[in-house]
Amino acid sequence: MDARTNLHDPRYERQVKYRCISCTVNVSGAVMYGKAREYGRRQFPGFTNADHDKVVERMDRLIPKIERRYRDEAEAAARETWGRSIRPTDYKIAGVYSEAFSEARKDALRKLVRDLQRAKDVRRMHLAAKRRASKYHPVP
Repeated sequence: MDARTNLHDPRYERQVKYRCISCTVNVSGAVMYGKAREYGRRQFPGFTNADHDKVVERMDRLIPKIERRYRDEAEAAARETWGRSIRPTDYKIAGVYSEAFSEARKDALRKLVRDLQRAKDVRRMHLAAKRRASKYHPVP
């Protein structure tokens, strides 16, 4: 199976219904409701542990890059708006820091926050979906 998935792979957006959850969920909901392993095995049935590991490693490299881009974008927005560096007390609105930032900057910050959360959820889901070996059921 090809493990070259990206954050916007349609399998992460598929809505899945579980008996114990009253709504359908995508990858983020599956992680939140503790169904990450089942979701991963349903959406990626041919993945081996090595395939899941490749995606986890890719997310491990991607998450710091997104965090760095987010910090840089927030810093640029603060310099553009206030002419100074960002301060911890400037954080007023989740994800976008301040209402004073331009709409373009706020949209960029929102997109980066969504991508960051998706990358973390994808990583958690692939970690959970790995099959564990036992003496009765060896991992393929």
